Amino acid sequence: MCEPEVRRHLVDQLRAMGCYGRLEEQARAERAVMEREGLDALDLAGSGVDDADAL
Repeated sequence: MCEPEVRRHLVDQLRAMGCYGRLEEQARAERAVMEREGLDALDLAGSGVDDADAL
């Protein structure tokens, strides 16, 4: 229910907290690893990892 509001403000909040740049860099690095491994999206459905463990 609150997701649209959260999404709208998330990047601004991360920037205000001073962690957006680090998180963006980390996400880009993880994306590059996934692409090298031939993965284009993280899919937990077939991984055997349940949502609680993933979190």
